[in-house]
Amino acid sequence: MAEVGQSIKWHHLKNARACSAAIAAMLAVTTFAAGVPDSVQPAEPDWSAGVSAGAPYSAAAKEQNAMEAGAQAVVYGLPLVLMDITMRKATNVSNERRLAKPVNQFVHLRVFPTAAFKDVVRANVDTLYSSAFLDLATEPLVLSIPDAHGRYYLLPMMDAWTDVFATPGSRTTGTKSRTFVITGPNWRGAMPNGMQRLESPTNMAWILGRTQTNGPSDYSAVHAIQDGYTLVPLSLYGKPYSPPAGVFDPAVDMNTPPVEQLKTMNAVQFFGDLARLLKANPPPASEAPILDKLAKIGVIPGEAFDPSGLDPALVKGLERSMSAAFTKLQEAQKRSGTPVNGWHIPPSILGD
Repeated sequence: MAEVGQSIKWHHLKNARACSAAIAAMLAVTTFAAGVPDSVQPAEPDWSAGVSAGAPYSAAAKEQNAMEAGAQAVVYGLPLVLMDITMRKATNVSNERRLAKPVNQFVHLRVFPTAAFKDVVRANVDTLYSSAFLDLATEPLVLSIPDAHGRYYLLPMMDAWTDVFATPGSRTTGTKSRTFVITGPNWRGAMPNGMQRLESPTNMAWILGRTQTNGPSDYSAVHAIQDGYTLVPLSLYGKPYSPPAGVFDPAVDMNTPPVEQLKTMNAVQFFGDLARLLKANPPPASEAPILDKLAKIGVIPGEAFDPSGLDPALVKGLERSMSAAFTKLQEAQKRSGTPVNGWHIPPSILGD
């Protein structure tokens, strides 16, 4: 990412495209993160305009600058906020229900979808899915993988920004039984002998795995492998352990797809969630200049977003920034890639 200190580049939006397919496959989510070519990136706004009441800008200029700066901030933080909404929806159950299960527990798809199945967009019919959302803030988790007996499988792990940080699987780690310790960014304990460490850059993470399935007659063999995928808190590994029941929160919207929930958020909600999430799920250290710019519009990691201390014109601009960002993303989605013989070829960075 060139000149990271000069502008909020759309780095994490581009990384979010890797998550787009995963979210669509598991939760039938349509995301805007389909690629934003440089040609449609907005000009760099003056981030200082309107931050202080005495700034030498007209109200209209302050509002416009705030709208443009806010739109860039929305694009930057979209993968993180969308991942949080998706996780809350997928873990807000006391016990397993459909594609949901409490945090730090696997939920498995046990059969191929039929033609009438509409919950998944373009679901494949040669693997069965296994999914688990992780909270690594308290302690690491021990991931146990059984012997797959030569069968293809993969368990890619995404951090809160939807960057893949590890991919245990038949191609990368073989098909014999393995044990891994998944740690968060702040863990400094001693590693148990014989276990490989997989370090997540963020405390929120998502395992979205697939296991090769050779038709319905193969289900029982695949189910045995799926049941062997286990997650246990490190402090309880080797001891009797039963995953705890979750706590259902009736305030969580369980019916609306995550991206639709995102589209209905106002600026105060979005930037408030972004500030909260940045504390436990920080971006790379190289993006510290971006955090400095976010602070100029009141988005500070771990602090409540309170627009009351900002210039009124700045607040008006920030409120417009949500719709402006979505409009820009939708326009970019239509123009990303190259049309070739009636096909639309996505840019080469897709999946990076």
